[in-house]
Amino acid sequence: MSKCLYFKPRVDGCIVNCRNCKRWSGTRCKDEKQLIELYEDTEEFKIYDRMMRENKGVRGPL
Repeated sequence: MSKCLYFKPRVDGCIVNCRNCKRWSGTRCKDEKQLIELYEDTEEFKIYDRMMRENKGVRGPL
């Protein structure tokens, strides 16, 4: 996934990750639901979701 759209740095110039974000509570992101919804709208998720839903399982020789 690409860079977080909700990232707000604690200190200017820090690395973009959850621990350096003001929204990080120490165990989870306060905007986690919005991030999941944003990811579910991506083409990558749609391809993966379609693959998982259409999975028929492995069939051995008949």
